[in-house]
Amino acid sequence: MPVAGATSTLDPVVVCRARRRLATVIVEGLGTAGFRLAEHIVDCRIGTLVLRDDNPVGPRDAGFRTFDIGRPRTEAAAELLTSRSEETAVVEAPAESSISGADLHVLAFRRKVPAAVLHRALEESPGVLTLLVAESGWRIGPLLLQDSLVCSDCMGIGRLAAEAPPQDLGTASPLDEAAAALAAHQISVLIDGMATAAVLGAGLIADAATGRVSRVRTRRRRSCACCDEAEESTEDGLVGL
Repeated sequence: MPVAGATSTLDPVVVCRARRRLATVIVEGLGTAGFRLAEHIVDCRIGTLVLRDDNPVGPRDAGFRTFDIGRPRTEAAAELLTSRSEETAVVEAPAESSISGADLHVLAFRRKVPAAVLHRALEESPGVLTLLVAESGWRIGPLLLQDSLVCSDCMGIGRLAAEAPPQDLGTASPLDEAAAALAAHQISVLIDGMATAAVLGAGLIADAATGRVSRVRTRRRRSCACCDEAEESTEDGLVGL
């Protein structure tokens, strides 16, 4: 990928298209929000989309077909997304596989991300973005970088207060829809490299009761070992991936 911030006389539209065409994004977790996010990524014409989730499709997983119930989510999602993809290569990744070469790894889960999943993602990809949805609302980010001096706990990658309620097959809740759409937009901003994404150094948090979306900056806890490290790098220059 071109280095973000580099001087160029090229048409910005051409640059963005090229960056998207060269980008590889992993979506791990293909529940309602994760699958909807994957659809948005295909619509954004990202070059390669890697899917990973071997859990079976359940009757409450929106976006899948009735006869997909019981099939691995990765398999069913890849089939659906490939049929609508014009420029995106959709790749299935088995749960036990190791992935390398991706630009961004998105973890889409209900309420919390399993610690082992987060640890593996940080080993596999230079950037990890979490998408959590629950009855209380949703949270996107902040973006975690492999070379970050702030740990994931201080970055606020934890859990949401309540589990999301059951949904009927084929219908995504407004929370899932909004979270997936905004996450896709942030991913596009990161890849395009034309502006600083909101998820750099902060998380986007939505409250289901009011609909309010807040940008909450990361704060290191005084008791955490990561506070002994050098001061956190400035956000200047962190434009694009």
